Amino acid sequence: ECVAILDKLKRIISLQEEKIEKYDKLVKARFVEMFGDPVANEMGWDTLPLENACKAIVDCPHSTPSYTKEDTGFRCIRTSIVKKNRILWDEIEYIPEDEYVKRIQRKKPDVGDIVYTREGAILGIAAIIDRNCNVALGQRSMLLSPNIDKCASEFLCVAMNSDSFLDNVLKGVSGSASPHINVGDIKAFRMIMPPIELQNQFSDFTQAIDKSKVAVQKALDKAQLLFDSLMQQYFG
Repeated sequence: ECVAILDKLKRIISLQEEKIEKYDKLVKARFVEMFGDPVANEMGWDTLPLENACKAIVDCPHSTPSYTKEDTGFRCIRTSIVKKNRILWDEIEYIPEDEYVKRIQRKKPDVGDIVYTREGAILGIAAIIDRNCNVALGQRSMLLSPNIDKCASEFLCVAMNSDSFLDNVLKGVSGSASPHINVGDIKAFRMIMPPIELQNQFSDFTQAIDKSKVAVQKALDKAQLLFDSLMQQYFG
């Protein structure tokens, strides 16, 4: 009887995970439908170096953050919580205020900015900062702040998560494969720049999808919590 209940919960969890995956595929498909491949540019869009499409592109501080278990109100983004198009805020860690102040000297991350992982096991993943809070970058990442008159955050984030984009920036200016991504190569990369009105239409679409994903994620979290609780109750 215990196993039957747990199996049912596992099926519910799997279904919710599949829904989230389908939403992600839907966003990717919509991007390709509207803009094509951001590197091949088969639709012939104008292009612009990313440094001209952004207000700022900065590297992370090259030091290990001093993390603390105390909720200081100052957060720090490890690359491990950066997933394609989203940040796992529930898993974020805290740093002391003085550490935070040091880590935002180049640029304070704001809502709409994009975190991009540039080396290590998690490489070439972009996610938007979608909440207003005191947050800094950890290691092995960079921050892009799109100029909203030229480039929408949602458009740029999905474009940077495409396989073709990663393949190209890993080659850099040298043309040979590299285990990391240089900030200079990102600045120089010529990204397709469809009309901002069209980019904003895509942003509206992704934001609507995100609302649906939030509801599914809540159901998933609830099912997972119940599963873990019953495992503990049944088996200790």
